[in-house]
Amino acid sequence: MAQAAPDQYARRVKELSSQIRKMRGWIASDPSQAEPLVDALNEVTALRLLIHAWLPSFADAQDALSRAGQLVAFHGSVGPFTPVDDAARFFTATTHVAVAQAGGGQPAGAAQTVAALRAWLTLLPHLDLPPALAPRTAVWFLMASAQGALAAGDVGAANAAADAARARAVEGGLAGSDEALLLVDVHLLVSDLRWVAGLELDAVAAARDAVTAARDAAAPVITATHRVGEARATRVLEPLADATNALADRLAAAGDRDAALAERGRVVGELRSASARLGDPARATLALTLADLGRDLRLAGRSEEALDAVGEAASLAGDLAAAEATPGARFDVQALTVTELALVLLDSGDPDAAADALASLFDRFASLKRPAGHEAALAGALLARAAVEAPGEPQASERSLQEAHALVAGLLDATPAGRTLWADAPAEEVAHDRARGRLSRSPLPTPHWEPLSDADALAGTTRGRAVPEPIAEPEPVAEQVAAPEPAAEREPVAAPEPVAAPEPVAEPVAEPEPVAEPVAVPDTIVEPEPEPEPEPAPQAEPEPILDPQPATAPEPQPEPELQPEPQPEPTPRADAVAARVGQAAERYASARAAGDRREALAAAVAWVESIRPLEGADRTTWGPRLVEALHALGDARFRAGDWWGSRQPNKEAKQLAKELGL
Repeated sequence: MAQAAPDQYARRVKELSSQIRKMRGWIASDPSQAEPLVDALNEVTALRLLIHAWLPSFADAQDALSRAGQLVAFHGSVGPFTPVDDAARFFTATTHVAVAQAGGGQPAGAAQTVAALRAWLTLLPHLDLPPALAPRTAVWFLMASAQGALAAGDVGAANAAADAARARAVEGGLAGSDEALLLVDVHLLVSDLRWVAGLELDAVAAARDAVTAARDAAAPVITATHRVGEARATRVLEPLADATNALADRLAAAGDRDAALAERGRVVGELRSASARLGDPARATLALTLADLGRDLRLAGRSEEALDAVGEAASLAGDLAAAEATPGARFDVQALTVTELALVLLDSGDPDAAADALASLFDRFASLKRPAGHEAALAGALLARAAVEAPGEPQASERSLQEAHALVAGLLDATPAGRTLWADAPAEEVAHDRARGRLSRSPLPTPHWEPLSDADALAGTTRGRAVPEPIAEPEPVAEQVAAPEPAAEREPVAAPEPVAAPEPVAEPVAEPEPVAEPVAVPDTIVEPEPEPEPEPAPQAEPEPILDPQPATAPEPQPEPELQPEPQPEPTPRADAVAARVGQAAERYASARAAGDRREALAAAVAWVESIRPLEGADRTTWGPRLVEALHALGDARFRAGDWWGSRQPNKEAKQLAKELGL
């Protein structure tokens, strides 16, 4: 397999982290390292925020804020003597803290941080700060402002801030840059806020812009012919799946289900073809997209196609769960796929299978010690279980509904204005959207808002930046050429006349022409060429009348020697395979007794594979052993969380036992 292309992002983060460690050690004895240290901290924090690494970025953001505050305080109180560079560092670090708070589920805290930063800016009326800020900083500041306004229940102000953030992202040239993923985030935020406001067409248009930006960013990875590292694949595939599924959800809710199916189907085709190269990130993204595709097909009444889609999704999720390095790392993927599988099975008239699927999911959750952070996915699973239990167990169904509604209420309470904005929103819709990181439509009337002023929208970060750059470049050149007349005199001195002087050097290039004359000498040498013509002697070389080489006769002699050799092999080979069967069975029993689900699954697979060749040669002896191994494989997959994948080996074992009369 081709080697993975180097990941420039990871290399940059590693280099910055190394520089930060060194400068933290130097700064005690060298205060001049203070400014470079804050710059490096801001840069590494920005790189982490781009990939939504909220928690790892928070510590460095706070450190940068503290050190930037010291730089500002070194020049006295905030005011006329505050340098613009130090003010920009402080503003950037504070913005990073607000973004990490909003992304980490604390939008109210982000709102307070943004409000404090706006108040701080009022102390610097003389300072033109926006041109000193990076466009991404302005975008993040306005996005945090939008999320804070939404947390306070002001949907109009949130939309106004999001519009300003999108304008800064577009004017700042984020498209096609290393920060293109931030453009995806901005478009998705605008789509979510338009959806909350009840503006469906605007929400769909913004989601389309997000898909376009995400596809442009992911194109180098999806179309790559070499292997791509999992970290890089995750960075670009997750935003693509989020944007595509957000667009499809908006289209489906707006009544255009065919367009939603087309959007998801396109991504599914791309991920299927690239999953072998892109590894687990592609398979996880494919599983989630297939689950949502199955949901659309189910709601469209296409149950058979829906079952195929969610069955594949559940199988992928089960494989991912079995291969988890950290147990529960991809539990949300498994929860969302199994929940949709259960709903499709229920609609297909198989409530028992649906109940088994959900039971396997809740068993897995219990085995993980009920970790936090999966409330939205669990709420959806509980609502599905309530629907499965409703016909035969109404009391159990009611309990499941109560648990689901309690989880949804907790999700709404996490946002200060959540109960106000989504008081009458269906619990299933809220759980579905929150599990995928999206906002639900509010039943409140559509608000009105006005665009932010240029000062509040930090327009100078992008508009003012484009003007001085082209002016600054020609000005010094024009001054140098126009002011000193000797510069004009130097022009003839620098004229190409001396350059023309070396042109005669090209003439000696023609001198090798006489060298070409001796090339004609070999033409005379052509005369001895007829000497090889009288070489009939090699023509007389039919002496190798060895054509009837009897050497061909002895060749078959070793062949019969090779043929009898494999004849005695079957006995030791069968013994070796039988030994491997026993080892695999013992390995499975040990892993199951130790509770190691991953090892038990691997051992069960090896057990089945070791018996199959023996069962084909001697079904009477090895058939019962294969039935036992298949049941073990089904049990191992079920315990690993792959309920759908456990059905096939159990079905095969049942059929084989029937044929053997067991």
